[in-house]
Amino acid sequence: MITNTVYSHSSYFDVLEIFLDRWHLFYGEEIIVFADKKYKDYETIIYDDKLNYTDRLIQCLENTDCDILLYQHEDMFLYDEPDSKKLKDYEDILRDTDNSFIRLTKAGACNFSKTALSETLLNISKDSENFFAVQSTLWKRLDLIKFLKAAGSLNIWDLEWTSPKINSKAGLSGLSHFHNEPARGGHFDSNMWPYIATAI
Repeated sequence: MITNTVYSHSSYFDVLEIFLDRWHLFYGEEIIVFADKKYKDYETIIYDDKLNYTDRLIQCLENTDCDILLYQHEDMFLYDEPDSKKLKDYEDILRDTDNSFIRLTKAGACNFSKTALSETLLNISKDSENFFAVQSTLWKRLDLIKFLKAAGSLNIWDLEWTSPKINSKAGLSGLSHFHNEPARGGHFDSNMWPYIATAI
């Protein structure tokens, strides 16, 4: 089973409210909030606000009991019903391969190549400029922790910008969903996980 998570901060709880409204409208599965304070009656894993982003996320992940999680931020609003069957297929692919993650939209400056695993998945080159992206992504929890620990104590922007260097130490492999959806800004739409990438 996928553990659904959303990262937030108390200063963005107004945005989180919109995220959760759309989440329950279009998907409705249970979700865990990662934040610096408890959010309403949701299960919340609280991080130390004085830490950098990577350390906050590690703190939350090490207190989450799962193999695979859906990593999201509060400004990634669903605007239509996701393809639950495709999500389950991707979960199975992640469990059955050495890949560490499957990004649910094509995003970032990456060197993509075809894979035989699925006609809707692309390989992301390990040295891609945006190997790691803050976008809705299925992750093996332990591999995400490994990547973040290889990164050291970084803010969210430096984590993305230095991800090729980080991955030269972590040595992870990843995939991206793409089914010829149209481009929108610096990203592409996702017909299997239709969300705004990103609202803020």
